[in-house]
Amino acid sequence: MGVLCPRKESMGSLISDKYEFSNWADWGVVVDLVFDQKGVKTVEHAKEVWLDFLETELPDGLKRSAEVVLRKRRENARRK
Repeated sequence: MGVLCPRKESMGSLISDKYEFSNWADWGVVVDLVFDQKGVKTVEHAKEVWLDFLETELPDGLKRSAEVVLRKRRENARRK
């Protein structure tokens, strides 16, 4: 399977979009959510929990959310 890579002329835009998103996202909320989990009291434990979540749940959750958002946008565009 090939690696998906944006066309060269769109790389600047992609980097800019990623930068804008990283500044928009409230990572403090993520930190609070991880440390609010029962038993998470140390940085090492928080890292372990976060990495497990990233590897096991986040990819599928993001995929499902992206599909739902795209479907809603298409439905809204048809109504207009």
